[in-house]
Amino acid sequence: IPSLLWDTELPLVSSDSTPGQEDIQFSLPSLHLSLENNVYTYVNHFEPFALILEVREEGEEFEDYNPNLILVKVFKQSEKDEENFEGPIFIKVNQKEKIEDQLQVLADSIGVSLENLRIVRPEFSYSPTVFYPFNSPYGRDLKESEKYYLEDSSKSEEKDSFAMKAITREQQKLTLKLYILGEKEPVSFECSKKDTIGKLRELISQKYNIAIDQFKLMKGITNNWPTELKQDEKELSSIFTKEIWVEKGQPSKDGEESIQFFKFDPIAEVETEKPLFEMVINKKHLNSDVKIQVAKKLKEDNIADHDPKHIRLIEISNYRKGTTVYPDKLTFDLGYHSVNTKIGFQLMDKEEIKDERDDVFLMFARRFNPSTLTFGTLDDVVLTKKTKAEELRKFLQEKYQVESVALGKDSKKWGGVMSEYEVLDETKWDVSSETADSSVIWNWACEGDTIYWKDKSEKDIELSPEEKKKQEAEKKKRNQSKGGSYSYYRSKEEALKINTSDN
Repeated sequence: IPSLLWDTELPLVSSDSTPGQEDIQFSLPSLHLSLENNVYTYVNHFEPFALILEVREEGEEFEDYNPNLILVKVFKQSEKDEENFEGPIFIKVNQKEKIEDQLQVLADSIGVSLENLRIVRPEFSYSPTVFYPFNSPYGRDLKESEKYYLEDSSKSEEKDSFAMKAITREQQKLTLKLYILGEKEPVSFECSKKDTIGKLRELISQKYNIAIDQFKLMKGITNNWPTELKQDEKELSSIFTKEIWVEKGQPSKDGEESIQFFKFDPIAEVETEKPLFEMVINKKHLNSDVKIQVAKKLKEDNIADHDPKHIRLIEISNYRKGTTVYPDKLTFDLGYHSVNTKIGFQLMDKEEIKDERDDVFLMFARRFNPSTLTFGTLDDVVLTKKTKAEELRKFLQEKYQVESVALGKDSKKWGGVMSEYEVLDETKWDVSSETADSSVIWNWACEGDTIYWKDKSEKDIELSPEEKKKQEAEKKKRNQSKGGSYSYYRSKEEALKINTSDN
């Protein structure tokens, strides 16, 4: 260990002269060590350990290593300012001695009697506590892993303890990493956990000479959960991060959110990956008011000139082609939950449903023509969580003027578009309790699912030999994809050669 550390050229001591290797001694206290082949092995994996470095002055001799000696980390009151503490300073105490004798060593280090010694100990996530004078028969051992603040109790009452105030100040210190206006490397910024977001905004404005209404504070950029810090009265201790991005733009007011809008296409297999635009929305506004903002933005950006009454606001699921309808007379925040919620808009040729309930959801109904192996129009159907299969069946029968409708669920379940052969091979028509007239659709289908339907009187197509080959090839491909990860990672089988010779 000495050779290893010596070769690293660490700054071992802060002095004008660097000691030679013969003037340095290392020891490992509080460890269970085994000596095997002249190599020390650490065998206790449950205790933190310390490597003691001792440097001898000229004319001094090293003391023999004593496993009962520990180094106690203490902070002493400054002679110039009793409100401040200096340290850490390491003081040797013998664990085999009485606790009173160990405490006397600490009292002597600051020049007070044991009666006037007060020791305050920081507590993680809690207020500091008085370690000595003892208030309990338990927890009276000095430990190397703890910090101890030593002070003269005759100079202050316990409630006005300088040590407690110093520890509290230290605990409230906060070092933030600020990314200023697009810079990739952060700068350190010192403040207090008690400072508010508004106070931080003022400090940044003063230090970097940026107008306070020309930047916004963001967190969660690196983990794809960007959130604007806009509640100025909140303390920094409640934001649970040390990384903050200072970005150009006017800060949002409380209740406002900068929302990205995506164009929603219910037929496309892949959703629009990039948003078409972004704008600030007041989450307390009605969805009908948000639609007016969307229509205005579409016109300003020359995307579309569309009546806001013919715009549908929907929430696009991140893991399926599913959506939730945002009814006109509900406020936006009842649906919108977080910055990771993708908000889509759909341009329609008719007025959107006027429904004040929050239990409405969007599904799709697509006609399958088995006689021609083709699909009809994809109908978007707004249902409630109490709608029964019988109601959907009647709706389709009336709209398409067919006598009887068979329903089948999208077997892909997690989104995408089924091929004609998939529907022909895998869709089960009216053979389960799910599609029975009395069944509630919400119990067996989710937002954004596609319900396929067909006219019961329509016969299946007679496939040609070429179509049958295509059907079998597609079916084989689907079965391989359903085989799980094993089918993707299975390696090619090869003969195993075993050498049985002695060599």
